[in-house]
Amino acid sequence: MSSYDDMDKEIDREMGWDRGEPGSGKKPSGSIRRRPDYWQTILRTAGATSPLGRAVRSTWRGICKVVFFPIISPLGYSKRFNVQGDMLVVKRSVIMRVVDAVFTRILLTPVILGIFMAAVVFASTHPKNVRATSTPDAFGLYYKRLSLTTVDNQRLTAWYVPPMSADEVSFDIEGTLQQKYPAAVVVHGLGASHDEYLQLTSQLHTAGYAVLLLDMRGQGESDSAAVTYGLRERMDVLAGVKMLRETSYVDGSRVCVIGHNIGATAALQAAALDSSIAAVVADGMWPKFEDRARDIFGHPNSDGTGAPLATQWLAPIYTVAFEIAVRDRLNQLDPFTVVQSIHTQPVLFISRVGPDYASVQDVLALASSAGSHHEVMAAEYNWEAKVVKFLNKSIDWKGPKARGKEQIKALLENSVDKQK
Repeated sequence: MSSYDDMDKEIDREMGWDRGEPGSGKKPSGSIRRRPDYWQTILRTAGATSPLGRAVRSTWRGICKVVFFPIISPLGYSKRFNVQGDMLVVKRSVIMRVVDAVFTRILLTPVILGIFMAAVVFASTHPKNVRATSTPDAFGLYYKRLSLTTVDNQRLTAWYVPPMSADEVSFDIEGTLQQKYPAAVVVHGLGASHDEYLQLTSQLHTAGYAVLLLDMRGQGESDSAAVTYGLRERMDVLAGVKMLRETSYVDGSRVCVIGHNIGATAALQAAALDSSIAAVVADGMWPKFEDRARDIFGHPNSDGTGAPLATQWLAPIYTVAFEIAVRDRLNQLDPFTVVQSIHTQPVLFISRVGPDYASVQDVLALASSAGSHHEVMAAEYNWEAKVVKFLNKSIDWKGPKARGKEQIKALLENSVDKQK
């Protein structure tokens, strides 16, 4: 290696590497390039420009930002201006960054909470759409697809099963078409479709009922809309009742409503608004909205004894956000208030067990608070036959005048005898 000469000294002075000898005003004879940390400086410079080193440092800085983001502001530098108007970039202290992070997050908490609640309300009011997997054809029933429109211009789809079959009409046209039949509006529960009650529909048809199976708004084949747990769905039930009353061979004074889950709440709401509805069957009552909200934000502990307080406090906020979203008050969904306003129509409560249903104790208290014309039964074997029996008793229906195989056989025998 060549000796350190005057050319090297000149380069040092030009590059600013010549620091001068300590204790004297003369220039040093050596250069920073020859100091003991010279090669360490070269290695640090090479590491700073290495692609692998940049990747490792970027990854480490990213991890630190994620870990310390809640307590340290990511704004590590601030801009200032001196008296001459020059902009200065000053590194902020850790204390100032912590204070800034805490203060900023306190101010942003209501905004973040509002966005979170809006997302939860949208998700809970727009469940997964479930389409029917079976039709009344599977039970040998003739049906017709209909489209209804509610008073708030919501389009609904429905299946209409007439009270008589084609064979019965052909054998006794005058007897079947001129008499008046009872009818029932059947509405499904949350996350279901209008094929939920096909077994019950078959038994109602056998008993001589015209049956309308509704797809409630936002579910099944009906137009998309927010599910309001019975608040707006009552208009769906009333639209079905109106359609049946306008049918020529349906007795308008014998129209009943049957609902499951949130459909039960909608059926009770409709009966409270329309006192001419003959009878109501509330199958598997939906729990109180406040209880359901606590279930959304509360998860059972390991021993199954309740929900942690860390999330339960969100339930009242969710309730307020829901009221703002649907622009209505949830006190209208209180089942005790609704049932107590049903003074004349008999109501049959079917108790079911599960997280989506009111407890048996609540159903019994609900029925006892409204009067003696309300009944309670469990969803046991062949409960559909008991529902038909309850409706027949409530509307004093004895059955059609000419119906069933025996009646048709009698009509055939009579026609043969007349020909002789």
